[in-house]
Amino acid sequence: MKNDISKTRETNIELLRIFAMMCIIGCHLAGHGVMHLLSSGEAYKLWFEGSGINKLTACMMMPGAQIGTALFFMISGYFLINLRLKSVVRLWSSVVFYGIISIIIMISVIIFGGEFTDLSLSGTLSYCLKMIVIPLTGGSYWYITTYFFLMMLSPLINKWIKDISKKQYIIVLILIYVFWYAIGTFMGSDFYNLQKAIFYYLFGFFINKYVDYSKINRVLRYKVILLVGALCSWICGGIIYYWSATFSIAGKSQMFIRILDTFHASIVTPICAVTIFILFCSIDLKYNKIINIMGGAILGVFLLHDSGVSRSVIWSTIFRIDEMYLRSGFIVASVLVIIAILIIGVVIEVFRKRLFSRLETNIVNRINIIWED
Repeated sequence: MKNDISKTRETNIELLRIFAMMCIIGCHLAGHGVMHLLSSGEAYKLWFEGSGINKLTACMMMPGAQIGTALFFMISGYFLINLRLKSVVRLWSSVVFYGIISIIIMISVIIFGGEFTDLSLSGTLSYCLKMIVIPLTGGSYWYITTYFFLMMLSPLINKWIKDISKKQYIIVLILIYVFWYAIGTFMGSDFYNLQKAIFYYLFGFFINKYVDYSKINRVLRYKVILLVGALCSWICGGIIYYWSATFSIAGKSQMFIRILDTFHASIVTPICAVTIFILFCSIDLKYNKIINIMGGAILGVFLLHDSGVSRSVIWSTIFRIDEMYLRSGFIVASVLVIIAILIIGVVIEVFRKRLFSRLETNIVNRINIIWED
């Protein structure tokens, strides 16, 4: 492998995880708190009432989720996932823990007379039960289910990509991009999320194997090109979301809106994600314990803030994004909310990991004993 990822360079990746999660939180703030994309009857109504700068701000946050998840899959490919029982148990334990948190939130909302904006009461209960009973395959979090199946496939994928030449690798990437990712984005596919995950996973390993970071580090021009490429593609994505929202309110052709969304997902997002990924990997950072701890707790931040139960409470009840959006200072307030959710989520996840690490180890040992007997 061309680039040896040492302990020093891991801090770069952990910082990238933090950045990616902040992008995702920002998108969820705009998508669930302002645009209400999961409420078909209310979609874009609040967004339309905002000031011009607030409309643009919300749209500029929207590309964050697609870019953030692409970065996470690329990180997985960069290091290559190792299918281990311990990894599966840890993933299972994480989702179950936050499923219990979701049930506590659901009961609290019912007791205090609140309501859920995205799910009915029965739908909320079903959602919580799936998080606990079938946490990895129930689909409560599309990312978790997709990552789990990617983990299951990783031994086959890893063995195969290590044995092919660079030319063969490029051909495979192009074919997967065109037929699995781009066409799948436009036409839809039952396995689209997994297809997307595999594409970015392969891209992540390709970058690690063939991109020369030392050359990028030495030449400032390369870093400037990457930064400009990332900024321009992100702004382009924000403008596309602005057009999509405007055309949706105006009742324009859904096919035209779908073409815009496909262009954003299949062209703008990969360009932005790849340039950001290479830029972070080319930065030479010394080992930083705080960044590494935060990076290791990022999954918990996602599970906490974007469950079908917690998102209603966080955006509508706790932070009242709808009221914040209609005031001046929305940009500063949004940044503060993103940081607050990140810090709270990290603290909870660090506590959870310390509390359940021994239990997870015991479960792994017990399964190994049963399996060997």
